[in-house]
Amino acid sequence: MVMTRWNDELNLGLEEIDNQHRALFGKLETLLDACISGRAAEEVIGMLAFLDDYVVVHFRTEEELQERFAYPGLPFHRQQHEQFRQRLALLKEEMTKEGKGSDVALQVNEMLVDWLRNHILTVDKEATLFLSDRLP
Repeated sequence: MVMTRWNDELNLGLEEIDNQHRALFGKLETLLDACISGRAAEEVIGMLAFLDDYVVVHFRTEEELQERFAYPGLPFHRQQHEQFRQRLALLKEEMTKEGKGSDVALQVNEMLVDWLRNHILTVDKEATLFLSDRLP
């Protein structure tokens, strides 16, 4: 099971990126709490709006940093970001068609937990190992 609450073990050591990840964890926790208390439909719209902004700012931050230091894994990292954007677009499209029900909220939860497990905890950590040797 992947952690859905922030803890210090998740720090990558890059303050700006860690702060952005903390914000994502905070929003995920809010959405999970809303699902448990039956307010998922209300919260999912806010979460999707947050994710729209988050992917623009956070992905640009990571990619620019990796580009500046010629990280060899950047093409794969960009591909991962694009897949997340596409998945987010599909969820927003589904919400438009189906309404803001708990099904969409559960899919957003699943997408984010999967993202935490397979991207932040592995792909981002790998990039950070490369960057940490090059940053002042």
